Amino acid sequence: MFCEMEIIIRGIILLDLSSRKEFKIALISTILFFIFYFILGYFIWKDIIYEEIDGFCEGKRQGLLKEPINSISNIAYVIVGLYILYIYEDFPKEGKNPMISKDIAPILYAAGSIYIGLGSFAMHGSNTPIGGILDWSGMLFFISFPVFYNLSRGYTWFEKRLLISFSIVFIFTAIIDAIGSLSDLVLIQDYSGTDTLIATTTDSKNLKLKHITRDYFWALYIGTWIILESKNITKNNLIIMIFLPLIALFTLTVDAPHMLLLILTVLFILISYVLCHFPGKAIIRNHSPYLWLGILTYVLGNIVWRIDKTVEYCKPESLFQYHALWHILTAGSVFFFYKYFTTERNNLELD
Repeated sequence: MFCEMEIIIRGIILLDLSSRKEFKIALISTILFFIFYFILGYFIWKDIIYEEIDGFCEGKRQGLLKEPINSISNIAYVIVGLYILYIYEDFPKEGKNPMISKDIAPILYAAGSIYIGLGSFAMHGSNTPIGGILDWSGMLFFISFPVFYNLSRGYTWFEKRLLISFSIVFIFTAIIDAIGSLSDLVLIQDYSGTDTLIATTTDSKNLKLKHITRDYFWALYIGTWIILESKNITKNNLIIMIFLPLIALFTLTVDAPHMLLLILTVLFILISYVLCHFPGKAIIRNHSPYLWLGILTYVLGNIVWRIDKTVEYCKPESLFQYHALWHILTAGSVFFFYKYFTTERNNLELD
């Protein structure tokens, strides 16, 4: 086993980076991730059968992959990210659209897609707290990027400013999430509501530090992205900018605490108002078909995610798992949203 790994590592080191450098670095990093995952699994969690920690349908098994189907299906995200980095070599050095130029934006987007896949693989594969942290930090990395990217396009941030702003906020968020997950720190006892967006637990009425990132930040990023896209599509229509994220909030969340809904509602109204009155530049993109396909696959994925949580549809030993289908559908969303960003044509001042 270890001899084979040594051969693989030597081959990776000798891999020529003169062409498609970004793709090859990502591929090497992905391979190394899997090598370290299986080495750690061999010594740490191989012989352990965990209880239903994550609450998903697939039955937990003994071995290196606790949930094989849910784990392997995450390769879909990795493929999307590697595809973007593969075609990156063919982009011009400069261009009006950063997503099809040699800019930091497509690299960050692709890295986010790969991060989601590897993090979720680690979570479903190991069923360990570290796997959960990697899973959530990957999702927060990806979902926050479109917010910063749209702000950079609307308010003419330089490439360096986008990278620094995004990196600082993400690192802070990831640290808070990791501390909250490992410490299970409770901020407020008897928090308003019945459940959180994450999972049902005996103390689910408590507001924990990890809920700040996994409930509030997660929903806030999605809502703000919707606000920014609706601002451009409707040419700064405040009413639509307010109501679209609220519709998503109240239809896509599951048993959310009332206080969470109230706070996010107020935040979405304030963010919409500020962006409406300080609109920046219009972002001109083709919404059909890629934006709608991205939304459709995400909504379908959300429905499938809920089905996976439904007892009557759950078959723990089946090779077909609804949560695995969620991974594939949302990987499709990641691809379609990238294609949507590539349709940007120009950047004109709003009237």
